[in-house]
Amino acid sequence: ALTARLRKRQWSTFVSGRLRPRLLKHSSPVPRWIAFTCLLLSAAFLIIALARPQSRSGSQSEEVMARNILILLDLSRSMKVGDISPDRLTQAKATAFELLDSLQNDRVGLIGFAGTPFLFAPLTPDHAAVRDTITELDVDWIPTGGSNLKGGLDLAIETLKKTGTRQNAVILLSDGEEHNSRI
Repeated sequence: ALTARLRKRQWSTFVSGRLRPRLLKHSSPVPRWIAFTCLLLSAAFLIIALARPQSRSGSQSEEVMARNILILLDLSRSMKVGDISPDRLTQAKATAFELLDSLQNDRVGLIGFAGTPFLFAPLTPDHAAVRDTITELDVDWIPTGGSNLKGGLDLAIETLKKTGTRQNAVILLSDGEEHNSRI
């Protein structure tokens, strides 16, 4: 409406009144109003889309009862013996990977032990991180030799007690050789 008035003034200063009807066609303002309304609506929808509104009607909460599972892996030098192909440690790692695949909703941690135990992966639902840690483990990661199974179990029990839940388990992967007489 404002632009139409401005155009009318401009034409009236440049064109005489008798020539104006021949030179100018008067069109309906409806198409301009429709275009202007569409522009405003598209701007409003763009603002709404950028706000990213969300509804709670489609979301549901689900309580998953997860267990805390610690894998206790023997990293003594005897795990490198090749009596099974390729060696005992590689077979134990493969077993741990199978366990991780079957324990999808559980929190899993990893303790490696030889002469002394170490918590290499704390309890976590991130199985990929535990898998990566298991992949990297080797018998050289623990500086003291031997096979202190009691120390590994003590660390596992202490770690699980800190969770404050009763849904706990320890899975021991060892060759069973005892090289420490402190037990």
